Amino acid sequence: MPDHAVNPNALMRIAVIDDDVNIHDSLRILLEKLAFQPSFFFDTTDFLGSSKAEGFDCILLDVMFGDDINRGLDLLKHFHDHKVATPVIMMSGYTDKQIRFRAAKLGATAFLQKPILATALGVALREALTPEKHRKSAPLVDPEVFAQMLNAPTALDFKQWQSVLDCAEGHLGEDLSAKLKALTHSQAKVFLIVAQDGGATARHLSQQLGIRIKAAEIHLNELEKKIGPETRTHMHKILEKLQVAIKLPKFGFFGNMDGKSSSM
Repeated sequence: MPDHAVNPNALMRIAVIDDDVNIHDSLRILLEKLAFQPSFFFDTTDFLGSSKAEGFDCILLDVMFGDDINRGLDLLKHFHDHKVATPVIMMSGYTDKQIRFRAAKLGATAFLQKPILATALGVALREALTPEKHRKSAPLVDPEVFAQMLNAPTALDFKQWQSVLDCAEGHLGEDLSAKLKALTHSQAKVFLIVAQDGGATARHLSQQLGIRIKAAEIHLNELEKKIGPETRTHMHKILEKLQVAIKLPKFGFFGNMDGKSSSM
């Protein structure tokens, strides 16, 4: 990797290896806004023929090139076999678990889902460029446990809820994470109900939680004060962030989990 001790003001160099010119254009905008210096390559052979991985601080590597679904993983394996220390973030339009597993096994630090969001890119790069000894080891939460929370919010285990928030802190940001951690047990239940059903009324909440309508109204009002005025739409977006964070494998997965994107 480049020695920034020589010039601490130099921009970190990011290699983007992808055969789609539209991805080049969008990532150029995102990376330059994040104050990185990107270089672009249309093929893995172009990269190997003109550059050394060690000349970059991080590499963004597509999985699929043309019809070859293994091209990106083959280059990742090359880096792995040659003990290249430069962190590699994989990119794909699909969420194939087998591909993600192979990428993680070959040392990828993260897996970005296309279309790539600025927040997801920023988080992935921050994690990749943070020395391992300085990284916080976030607790892992079983996705099945989180799914049970969503299916039965009235039976929410508050300790498990706190573990979810600890795990998702990197995706939520400090401010939002603090707001969610400030919710009481009852307010967390209300959050999970309303985040999934934006039309839930105080009467509906009272029936689900087995409390008086007035008590449900109080919980709902307090929740709105803590989360923000645009609560209903905002809470659904927060829930989506939680779902992304909890469905991460042991290496970072950032993006849409429905697997419906059309390009790699």
